[in-house]
Amino acid sequence: MQPSAFIDRRTEPDSPVSRTPSVGLDEVNRSLPELKSLGSAVYKEVWDEFYNWEPGYCDQILGTLPLLAAKTEVFKVAREMMVGFLEDTRDPGSGLETKYPRTADVVVASMTNYGANGRGSIKQLIMPVTTVDLGLVPPHPVYESCPPVSRSARLGEHHHEDLAAFLPYADDKTFPAIEYLGGFESFDWETPFDPDSEMIQLETVRRLHVMHGIVLQDISRMGIFKPLFTSHNTGLLWDQSQRDFLHWPGAFQVALEEDLPRSHAPHLDDLQSRLTSVLRTFCPSLNCLTPLCQTHGNLHTNTYLPSKKPQVTGESMRLSEGDPCGPGCFRLIQDFDQFMETLPPSPTKASNIASLDILATVLGIAPDLYPCQLAVLCLKPCQEVFTQRLHLFPDHTILPSTSHSTSVEPSTDADTERETSLSFDNSQQRKKKKKNIRTKLEFVDEPSHFNCASLAACAHPGLCATNQCPCWLAKQHCTLACRCGISCARQWPPCNCTNGRCVPETCSCWQGGRECVPGICLKCDAAGKKYAV
Repeated sequence: MQPSAFIDRRTEPDSPVSRTPSVGLDEVNRSLPELKSLGSAVYKEVWDEFYNWEPGYCDQILGTLPLLAAKTEVFKVAREMMVGFLEDTRDPGSGLETKYPRTADVVVASMTNYGANGRGSIKQLIMPVTTVDLGLVPPHPVYESCPPVSRSARLGEHHHEDLAAFLPYADDKTFPAIEYLGGFESFDWETPFDPDSEMIQLETVRRLHVMHGIVLQDISRMGIFKPLFTSHNTGLLWDQSQRDFLHWPGAFQVALEEDLPRSHAPHLDDLQSRLTSVLRTFCPSLNCLTPLCQTHGNLHTNTYLPSKKPQVTGESMRLSEGDPCGPGCFRLIQDFDQFMETLPPSPTKASNIASLDILATVLGIAPDLYPCQLAVLCLKPCQEVFTQRLHLFPDHTILPSTSHSTSVEPSTDADTERETSLSFDNSQQRKKKKKNIRTKLEFVDEPSHFNCASLAACAHPGLCATNQCPCWLAKQHCTLACRCGISCARQWPPCNCTNGRCVPETCSCWQGGRECVPGICLKCDAAGKKYAV
């Protein structure tokens, strides 16, 4: 890539004028002011080096261009083109002779050709214009029917509702452009792109990371550069891999990936990071099967993946009702105490350790999955999975939960979780506990608040009943975007619609301008199980 020959070097980033301070690689704990000071100094240094080199480079490139030969070639091509255009034109003296008469329905193209003596001659070409009146185009007939869809479709054509991507009908003078653009907060074309600045930032990041030993997370904390990683395939380091790199004396002369990673894609063996990276792809609405869903706004931007503590012991799992999954099922263990005494040690081989890490990741998200299910997920024998679960979660460390209705951990099966909660409510003791909990919850459920902008989804460990939960602080309900799960007590209550359908006049979800939630709104069959094929 060659930079532009005309560079505006009158402005530069706000940074100290001092040179880069000498910092040892062993200094890893730096405060934010120290990081900003060091980053600004290195940025200033690279900025000066680049623009001390760039003007000479541009002069050298421009000086190698064969301007005279190119000018002669351009004139030759232009002359040949015009000869073809004017081959039917006759200009004997002052009269203009063409095969088309001069009328009001013609367009005249003229060209002045100057000779070596400085005198010019005008040649004209008259072209006839044919006007055809088509009249009004008849509108398309109305549709007789519309195919039904199983989900809502959000209106609007932009991914960002407050950002104007372009101006439609720009060549139509009757289009109300000012009124149209007035509905947006910013324009996409306002953000300039400077390839020189990108090269300077890349070199600055490289020096901070390689020469000063600053990790990429601390470089992002400086707030000086363009975000290094917006996701695994966006950001400054990813963008540079999609373009030609400019090799200048102050930059590194090795492959970029040797010093800086191109993307933040998780490693194949890092299941936790891989699961977190795909949270942006899948919508938390259980009825939405579209990746990168735009219907539900920013529901899928929350990348927090909460962990959950186990509530079921291994002995309880073995004694629970169910059929064995095979001859090696954990349910076929006869003497549990003897099995615990002869429990094999944890694996030491690298391959087995990787499998144990996968199992630990899955159990961290859903620790109460039965070994039969885990055996399918982890591709391991059932009893081996049961053994490893006992290593990770010994029975004496598992405490039963005493606050099921206020648990914020996500459920592995939304409908089963809600139905289980409802079955517990049949007992008088459960009803009393739930009533006491409900009386402590405070919400701002006034109609005037329904159209207000909702808060960002909460993402935190523990219950949604402390000041670490933004929903609790604002006295708002949790939503599907929150990582607390549908069993959270702050979720919107279910509607009372029956017979598998909602009535707009009486449905609380409809009146509140929100969708019914599968697993919460059971009577209206929000999950669509009643009509499932």
